[in-house]
Amino acid sequence: MPDMSSARAFVRAIQTRSTNTTRSLEQLFRRNPNTEGPHPLASNPNLDLLSEPEALNSGPNGGLPSWAKAELVQAGLSAGPEVDHLDNWPADQREAVREKLVEAIEENLSIRFFWELHDGYDEETQDGQLETGDIVLTFRSPKRKVRVVGPDNIIVDV
Repeated sequence: MPDMSSARAFVRAIQTRSTNTTRSLEQLFRRNPNTEGPHPLASNPNLDLLSEPEALNSGPNGGLPSWAKAELVQAGLSAGPEVDHLDNWPADQREAVREKLVEAIEENLSIRFFWELHDGYDEETQDGQLETGDIVLTFRSPKRKVRVVGPDNIIVDV
């Protein structure tokens, strides 16, 4: 959940486990189960870059590289707060997500993305699998990192 969310968007995200970030990522990594052939991203020119270990940690200061940020913006994330939020994720979690993204593309699977709050101390990323074989990634933010900074402005720190 990126910072500067309205109270309404924050409550909706808690109820649905869906944010603009999770919806955009899901759209980017979705495949059509009724279509034969390779994953739609199998021909993406950045796939070779994504396939490299630590690819999502190869940008400035160990963050997202420019090609990954461009892909995220094209998928519907805002170039500012939402991409910056992903850029601030812990590097080990970005790497774990990268591995699942590559797996989904190579195995021709979709990925379902969710977000939720939890009682722990740090951010977590949990992975699982649906009966269809599709991958599930759940981004978990600690409740202690939620801040209300205005009448309609909620921030979830990374």
